[in-house]
Amino acid sequence: MVSGRRLPVSLIVACSVNRVIGKQGVQVALTLKQALQFANSDSQYRDCSRIFIGGGENLYKEAMTANVAESCYVSRLHQVINDGDRLFPKWTMQFTSLVFSAKTNGGGRTRVSFEIWER
Repeated sequence: MVSGRRLPVSLIVACSVNRVIGKQGVQVALTLKQALQFANSDSQYRDCSRIFIGGGENLYKEAMTANVAESCYVSRLHQVINDGDRLFPKWTMQFTSLVFSAKTNGGGRTRVSFEIWER
C-alpha cells in the first residue's frame, strides 16, 4: 500500500490471526500456506511472477523454513538500534548470490543499502 491506498493491479493477502482487518480488497489468511493458495487461486494473479512476503518475523521464518522464497530483498539501515526486539531470520546460507546492490548516503540522515540476493 502507498499512503494507505492500494497499489494498482495488486492482490493483497494479509496473514493474521485477526480475521477482521477492515480494509476493502484485502483477503485474510491464517497461515502462509493459505495465503499462497489465495494468490494461486485468483485467476488474475495465478501466473504472477512474484509474490512479496512483507513480514513479520514469524512469517519470514515460516517462508524460509518452507523453502518458498527464491530471492531475498534486504534493506540495511546503517544505524545502531539498541531497543530492537525482533530479528530477521538467518538467511545468508540460503541466499548466497548477490544480484543487485544500491546505496544511499541518507541525505545527512541514516544511510541505507538495498540488496537483492538469490539462491
